[in-house]
Amino acid sequence: MSASLLLKALFAAAISGAFAWAVFFQGDPGTENPDEPLSRPRYHPFVPGLLLPLFVLVLIVLGWWQYGWTDALRLTFYACSGILLHIALYDILLVAALPLLRQRISAVACATLWMIPNYLYLTAQSVVRPSEPLLIFDAGRWTEPLFKLWLAGTLCVLGGSILSHLVFRFRILRHARPNGDPTVQALWEAEIRRAKIKKVRFRLVISPDTATPLSIGLFERTIRVVLPDHPYTPEELTLIFRHELVHIGREDTQSKFFLVFCTAFCWFNPLMWIAMHRCAEDLELSCDETVLADADDIVRRRYAHLILDTAGDNRGFTTCLSSAASSLRYRLRAIVSPSRRRSGALIVGLAFFILFMTCGYTALAYGGGEGSQLIFQSRSSDELRLSSVMQTDANYHTTYRCTDKQALFDYLSSLQLKELTGGYDFDQDDNRLSLVYDTADGPLVVVLSDSSVKVVPLYGEDPQANSYYLPGGLDRQRIDALLIPDPALRIRFSGSEQAVERSTSATLSGLWRRKGERTVPLISPELSQEEINIISGYEMREVTLDFSQPPVSPVAVEIQSEPDGTPQTMTLPAQTQQLTLPLSAPSALYTIRATFDCADGSQYDAVFRFRCLDAW
Repeated sequence: MSASLLLKALFAAAISGAFAWAVFFQGDPGTENPDEPLSRPRYHPFVPGLLLPLFVLVLIVLGWWQYGWTDALRLTFYACSGILLHIALYDILLVAALPLLRQRISAVACATLWMIPNYLYLTAQSVVRPSEPLLIFDAGRWTEPLFKLWLAGTLCVLGGSILSHLVFRFRILRHARPNGDPTVQALWEAEIRRAKIKKVRFRLVISPDTATPLSIGLFERTIRVVLPDHPYTPEELTLIFRHELVHIGREDTQSKFFLVFCTAFCWFNPLMWIAMHRCAEDLELSCDETVLADADDIVRRRYAHLILDTAGDNRGFTTCLSSAASSLRYRLRAIVSPSRRRSGALIVGLAFFILFMTCGYTALAYGGGEGSQLIFQSRSSDELRLSSVMQTDANYHTTYRCTDKQALFDYLSSLQLKELTGGYDFDQDDNRLSLVYDTADGPLVVVLSDSSVKVVPLYGEDPQANSYYLPGGLDRQRIDALLIPDPALRIRFSGSEQAVERSTSATLSGLWRRKGERTVPLISPELSQEEINIISGYEMREVTLDFSQPPVSPVAVEIQSEPDGTPQTMTLPAQTQQLTLPLSAPSALYTIRATFDCADGSQYDAVFRFRCLDAW
């Protein structure tokens, strides 16, 4: 497991544990003494319902400030589409599993399951984002038309829902008046004390325009608890107020906004509309479960009759005592004949862990262009100079010689690249090839992997690295035909009492190519001490020399003890890639000279150096 994946798993486990703890321990005990000193409110939200919507809103505002309105919406869609599609898939699976879950676990746990995707906004952070997706969907030339169609549908659904809420709110509250009945007010204040609400920002009103009690409003200051202009008994009022205060304490109107928000982004999926209604049902069921905690059969029957006797409209972001006909039978059965179920804490924690760990592995490919523009910024080959080609894998740090720089430039310029939603960097590829081009502006680094190209301009006031998806993959055979690898040396240290080996690459400080009588210097052997790889701080007794290919002649080793020791020399046999020698001094400079065959019939004379400090 990579370090980034382990960090993501630990992060997900911590949040999953918090959810499981909240579901298991933070219930709403009905036996709590209402006259105890105020400590904290009795009712709490399952998950803050506006986390993900606010995250998206911030992205839009920041994008609008920097790029303009249209680009802000487009960039927000590309940044969040993976999260929202993941939520859509999760909700579909939850709809399928809901009948079984409702039989096995508490209504509070079922309602929490709908809300935990709110925390998926955390997966947009680079520290927990996977380095690359597993599934990539390429919309091709339809990307822009599909984006416009999606945006139109999202704005219509979300805007229509907000408008419907405002119209419904106006219709309900236009003739509303403050409560003037002292008996009703006394019952209202008693339930507020029982709920342990320290500061009441919402208001109780009476409206002739509703037939059922309800709460309407997204925020505490704008919430109105609305009673119909209808006489209720004190017992009924107590149940009504308790029901609405549970909704307010749990911020269920914000939870309903989250449902509408997700449905608006996935409006094209009919199952998302079903999921929205199922979630609203579970919010009501969990509220019933809390209101009737420790209630006897008489109270339960009275509560059931109260629901049957009320009928109303719960459009907009409202919580309503009445119930839709489709869920009325199940709701009444749960009220009158409750079955004993598990808390569901473990299921909630496990669901979030899986949801969090799997988020980000699906992406949409869009836009892009040719490598000539995205990699080289329309520069010609005459404006670029290939200064180095390197590859670092699990074993060797290898440099390469390019036999045809123009052919390599032409191939990279012809690549068809795509951008990906989600901002992946593809850094987990162990077979990456790094090319450094010198330009008039400064160095340009191009990192090639099997499925991506990363462009890093090391110039300008604010250089930005850009990663692109390579739909056709990298033609490794074509690349390998243009590159000749230099010899490389991996050094592995071990100690007499040390089980873990330490390894690094020796510095290739000199390289000559010989063919016949001609010798061509490729790398100058003149290096400063700072340019030579060092290993220190570990107990080391011997070193294993692991060459990238077998030497064809005996290997000469020179050991210069530091600070001013007498050089020692030794010769090691050829025709083997691994040679072992003891470390002869605590601190020393090691120089290794070896000869290797080249594929074209020539030979390399190579000089490697490394320093070992405080070895024993």
